[in-house]
Amino acid sequence: MWHRYSANALWLVKWPVALVFLAYLPAAAAALLTQALVLLGHLPQQVNFLGSGSGYFLLWLLILRKIPLSFLSTLEHELTHGLFALLTFNRITKIRATLNRGGAISYKGTANWLILLAPYFCPTVSIVVLLFGLIVNPSWHWLMDSLLGVSVAYHLTTTWCQTHSRQTDFRDAGYIFSTVFLPTANLLAYAAILAVHQHGAAGLTGLFQDLRTSGLRPGPFIQWALHLWSRSTP
Repeated sequence: MWHRYSANALWLVKWPVALVFLAYLPAAAAALLTQALVLLGHLPQQVNFLGSGSGYFLLWLLILRKIPLSFLSTLEHELTHGLFALLTFNRITKIRATLNRGGAISYKGTANWLILLAPYFCPTVSIVVLLFGLIVNPSWHWLMDSLLGVSVAYHLTTTWCQTHSRQTDFRDAGYIFSTVFLPTANLLAYAAILAVHQHGAAGLTGLFQDLRTSGLRPGPFIQWALHLWSRSTP
């Protein structure tokens, strides 16, 4: 029953969310740029993070993208679907991942757009690394920074490979909605990773404040859209 309530609630807010995310696109881009500049301003402390991330990206560019071995990325993709299925009160019944024939997830409940689009903006591996970084001994932070750099580069490359017009998740969620929602969602996800990496959980509060006080606030856009909507409504 709860899965149906959550699906209905997400259906109701789907296009309001799209409107807000479209309006916040410039502010989200500015927030990510701010976090990146802060990180680069502390370059000596970020050698492990930047070095490992750059190293993985170079390895992918030269070698990994030419090797048709996608089991791990497929498994992570399906697990991310599964995570959001659980978060919206569905019950997982089966997860399948293959070496080169894709994967699938089965669950009992009600599908929704958040489950469909989750792998294309949620950096699941990076979240796991950040959570472990909160509990490990500080002497191992260099390793967690390195793993986080790899995970961010991994998410970037896998999202790039999995985002294409033949993707059935986009069809099921709606091509227009996916196109409007995902850019801002990805910018916010990367900005959040950098914020938590540099400032801990308090970084999320700072990121939220940056979005609120940005000179690129979406208020005028939203007012204009609501005005058009009110004029088109009988």
